[in-house]
Amino acid sequence: MPMNSQEETDCMKRPRLLRGLDIAIIIALLFVSVAFIPFMGSQSRDTVVVYKGADVIAEYRLDEDRVFHVDGIDGTLEIEIRDEKVRVRSSPCRHQVCVNTGWISRSYEQIICAPNHILLLIRSNSEGEEIDAVTRGE
Repeated sequence: MPMNSQEETDCMKRPRLLRGLDIAIIIALLFVSVAFIPFMGSQSRDTVVVYKGADVIAEYRLDEDRVFHVDGIDGTLEIEIRDEKVRVRSSPCRHQVCVNTGWISRSYEQIICAPNHILLLIRSNSEGEEIDAVTRGE
């Protein structure tokens, strides 16, 4: 069925791209999305768990900077949490392996001070960060 001239001019008219309500909705969505940016990436729920032997003696959030001390068998370790990382700042142990390990920040990384029987383990409370399988070589 052929078009008449009125239908042709209606089809050739350009539609209005944005109306007042469209612009208001876009501005509102932009405002809401920008308002939530500070809450999205900075919520660290990771913790460092401190073991003495097989016992958990402390647990600290990685997003709270602090220095604390842990009494081991050979003396006191000084542990620092800063910028969502943890390290052993000083230890009385002979070889200083725990101090030389440096900063750790990822889920399930650990620092061990064997002479003092101290273990620092990062545990992630974030979804998708957990170990999903364990393999055993035989």
